[in-house]
Amino acid sequence: MRALLRRIPRRLLAAVGILLAALVLMMGALIYRHWKSIENPYNFPTLKGEPIIGVWYRVYPEGTVSADGSGWHGMFRLGAENKVVVYFYGGGLALDPVTAASPYSLDPENGYYYDTEAKLRDYQATWGFGNREAYTPFRDWSIVAIPYTTGDIHIGRGEFECTMVNGETRTVRFHGYDNYEAMMDEVRDLVGSPEALLITGTSAGGFGASLLAEDVAGRFPETENVTLCLDSALLRKPDWPETARDFWNAPAEIAGRVTSDNIVLDGLTALHRDLPKVKILYTCSLRDAELARFQAYVDTGEGRRDESAGDIFQESLTGMVADIRREIPEAGFYIWDCVPFSEEEGETLTRHTVLVSSYAREALVGDKVFLDWICDAVEGNVESYGLELVTEEQENAA
Repeated sequence: MRALLRRIPRRLLAAVGILLAALVLMMGALIYRHWKSIENPYNFPTLKGEPIIGVWYRVYPEGTVSADGSGWHGMFRLGAENKVVVYFYGGGLALDPVTAASPYSLDPENGYYYDTEAKLRDYQATWGFGNREAYTPFRDWSIVAIPYTTGDIHIGRGEFECTMVNGETRTVRFHGYDNYEAMMDEVRDLVGSPEALLITGTSAGGFGASLLAEDVAGRFPETENVTLCLDSALLRKPDWPETARDFWNAPAEIAGRVTSDNIVLDGLTALHRDLPKVKILYTCSLRDAELARFQAYVDTGEGRRDESAGDIFQESLTGMVADIRREIPEAGFYIWDCVPFSEEEGETLTRHTVLVSSYAREALVGDKVFLDWICDAVEGNVESYGLELVTEEQENAA
């Protein structure tokens, strides 16, 4: 072989080498181009002009901003059916100066409190009900997904100067309502007047959905079939009215709905009073680990995920369900406890949120698949599952 190579002119060898290098580069470019195609679930084109049905797009409304001052964007998918989901992300809470100074981005390993940038959460829109696989009944719906990076449950219009846990001074931008409003203005005309509207949110997004559902429904005045589904939203805090009004600077009409230590219940009762035809669904796991952690922080100043925090949350959830049933007898519930927070031996807490997880396709209570429960309600059949978990708790307490 070496003798053969010595007989080949050097110029020819160089040409062959250049050709091989070009082929390698070309193959690399083709692979990269394929990876960057819109069919890659983690790559999203920017919405420009008319959207293609079934493709997820990033939307960059002018003037929007995340808590840390970086840019913000929403997510949008045009569906084949004349039906729309408006989905509010979760991502923690900035409840006070301490939590505002302690975002996930500065110390994610130690359980800090809220997201501050919109760079890595796009994929969340495509999970669970946002998936286009055969298992989800919402695969052909349009979806307006509103990421959450402001710590203010999507209702803020204020700013807060503080020293972060790493010592830097930062203006925390509570612009959740401004971002939501700009996103809705940007895509509203793309979906027309849907025959069905589902408003939903997970975690802090559920908090926001409870207070913004009336605003969302008002943007679709011709749509009579409206359903609200809150996934894992509960935190009792005595000064909620002050937090909404003075810390986050929520618009007066929204802050005015907050009157008690239960901001989600306040939002639901106000919605039911003003728009009684909206169907209301509430789902949560019995001993939600993340909500238990935040409740422990509010109660003690220390966010803990332990058995005691789970006990307190379970009692709070039991009361929440009873309160909703009293104020809104027509509401539907899906209460479950079959998925532990972790796989550690002796785990006493349960998973936080289900709507955008793979568990959404499963029957978490009896034989009722979670997404089918929501779909049934959209079609007019509002039912409850798992109430025995919280009624048993009440009976035991008595």
